[in-house]
Amino acid sequence: MTRILDIRQSALSHHLKILATSGLVSTRREYNHIFYTRGLLNTEDPFYGLKDSLFSTIDRLPLPENHSILLNQIKSSRAQQSLDFFNKFADKFTQDEDLVADSQQYASSLTDLLKGLMLGDKTTVLEVGPGEGNLLPLLANDFSNIIALDKSSEMIKKSRLAAEAKGIINVDYVLGNTTDAVSKGIKANLIVVSMVLHHVKTPLSFLKDLTQIIEKDGVVLIIELCQHNQEWLKETRGDLWLGFEPEELTAWAEKAGFSDGQSQYLGLRNGFQIQMRLFHKLKNTH
Repeated sequence: MTRILDIRQSALSHHLKILATSGLVSTRREYNHIFYTRGLLNTEDPFYGLKDSLFSTIDRLPLPENHSILLNQIKSSRAQQSLDFFNKFADKFTQDEDLVADSQQYASSLTDLLKGLMLGDKTTVLEVGPGEGNLLPLLANDFSNIIALDKSSEMIKKSRLAAEAKGIINVDYVLGNTTDAVSKGIKANLIVVSMVLHHVKTPLSFLKDLTQIIEKDGVVLIIELCQHNQEWLKETRGDLWLGFEPEELTAWAEKAGFSDGQSQYLGLRNGFQIQMRLFHKLKNTH
């Protein structure tokens, strides 16, 4: 932020403190780091209308060109760092999975949830970030058209080999991120995002991409860790977020153009908890 705004860190901290005190931004501390995000407005706040109007007005303001250039440079740099991490540690990525959230621990709950959606076997399913391909057999068994999207070529290779070893042939593999999927015109009736969002720099932008991919009556299923304090995951698995509060996901999803659907919460080993969240595309979202 100091680079984009060309302002000293002390001055920026002063402005952020004023915004936080006024409730316009909220903060979350993780050890020596403080994360700032737009505050969630309370409808009981006497200034709710003013703040909501302020946010709506800000959203319509175009960024100055120099700010946009710097912002895109930083996003590109961080995206490359993330890609380098996944390509470098693709072979070791699952070694700590059992300590966090092994997909087998919630596979049966996921199966029941998907059957409850009654989408039909002709449904096109997009899994974002399939990783080792652990969920592909489950999805390929229930749906005829599967698209596996991953930004790492190494992860694509591993998920493809795992699927082929089990005789799965109804999966198309696409190298890229959600923005690439939008540009390629990929559409799906069901999008599955399992243990991916905590690797995403800007979850709101990610979810906005999904609104352009999902079909009119489609459903997005997000499986994600609830907020925790296991800092070691940032170093060993490249996590950017230490899980999420359910209210955070709901707020981001609503801003992106989704309505909140069913939710299920499962307690896992070592104190971790996952949330399985369904989001439906709003009818007036394009």
